[in-house]
Amino acid sequence: MHTKILSTMIRLILSCRYRVVIKNIDVFDVPESILILSNHPAFIDPIILLSYLSKKKDISPVITHKYSQIFGISTILSWIQAIIVPIIDDALSKNTVAQVVLTINRSLKDQKNILLYPAWKIYSQWFESILGKRMAYDIISWLDSNARVIFVHTTWLWWSIWSKSYTGENPKIWTIFLRSLYFLFINLFFLIPKREVSIECDDITDIIREWSREDLPIFNQKLEDFYNKNGAELCNYIPHYFFYDDTANKIEPKNIVGSLSEMQKSWIEDAIFQPETVFRVHDIIATIKWIHPSTLTLHTHLLLDLQMDSLDMMELSTIVHSQFPNASNPELQTLRYISDIAYMASWGQLIPDDTTLLLNDQAYSLRQYINNAWYRDIGFLFPEQLISVLKSEFQERNARVIELTLEWGEEEFFRQYHTITTKVIVTSYIYYRELRHPWLAKYEENFIFIEDIPRRSRIFSRILGW
Repeated sequence: MHTKILSTMIRLILSCRYRVVIKNIDVFDVPESILILSNHPAFIDPIILLSYLSKKKDISPVITHKYSQIFGISTILSWIQAIIVPIIDDALSKNTVAQVVLTINRSLKDQKNILLYPAWKIYSQWFESILGKRMAYDIISWLDSNARVIFVHTTWLWWSIWSKSYTGENPKIWTIFLRSLYFLFINLFFLIPKREVSIECDDITDIIREWSREDLPIFNQKLEDFYNKNGAELCNYIPHYFFYDDTANKIEPKNIVGSLSEMQKSWIEDAIFQPETVFRVHDIIATIKWIHPSTLTLHTHLLLDLQMDSLDMMELSTIVHSQFPNASNPELQTLRYISDIAYMASWGQLIPDDTTLLLNDQAYSLRQYINNAWYRDIGFLFPEQLISVLKSEFQERNARVIELTLEWGEEEFFRQYHTITTKVIVTSYIYYRELRHPWLAKYEENFIFIEDIPRRSRIFSRILGW
């Protein structure tokens, strides 16, 4: 009963801002249990779906563990009997995947209705991208014969403050929630401009069972095509005040974290690795993907070219750490190219070339410097792939790493620079000289060059207790 009351209250609040239209909702009028496969344009869409579809069915969402730990969320999730998935860094062990798939299918057999997001993340561009995710594929492959699969496609939420299209980054849930409350109050609730939201429902049980007989990449591609069949959404920022337009002339951010265009970036043309390291990395990846090492290069994209899913990435990380004991431990989602794996494996290695950015003792000294620094945040001016390695070292201290991207020029650099409270930037003389951006000189007094960091041997550092 309390779930129905909660849903009604949420719908009332949502109606102040959203005008929701659900197409073909009658597909939920079936006696069988239902697996809902939904796209995920913004953090607000599960709230809209669960509250509006509750008129037809009680629905249990599948949610990752990190979101269940957000303050105030766990109680609500227990009310709606959410299924918590222990995903860490977007990767699961094979045993954990099997257990989650079994749990979901048992729930469907017990006549529960499940909401699942195949992409496991909100949009990083206006369209759905499910590359490398296998949960939906595994569930459909073992789906109970009596269960129905409902396709749900939500449009026009990509342009809301609950999405990445506003700032180019993941929205901070509680910050956006408080902003939303402010907008409601300042507009006297019912005067706030409305956003039209369309939700399309379709029973795809038979067709998706056919897709599940294909390989994972084909299955994901067909599901993506189904979500994206209507083409691009035109820019649709809606004002947040009835008395003036705060979104006038607003355009989509040039760079959006996690987008396919960002994933394809690379600044590693001149990177140099030991040939033996590259050979071993190629061999590891070729073994995992059952391909010949000769087909691989440093510029081969792990996701876009090789379709490496979360299990592949977890296995790759495990093998690399077993073969390279000093390898770094970056977040798996930051690993994009084979060159990233080479950086990961090469951490702390001596690379016999005077143009490399991090030599053996420099790498160790930088690690010690970061670990002992008093800064709560720090800027890194390095090639993107090297930053992914440095982030793993610094974030162990629970501090922020700000990546000073130069691709968008001085204006974007200035914006990122002013998010660093300490105004400290770590870079290398070699890399800095090669950039040749005259406007960087005005920030030089805040630079810390790795070549200037005192080099300490591992033995001496251990004696000092560092």
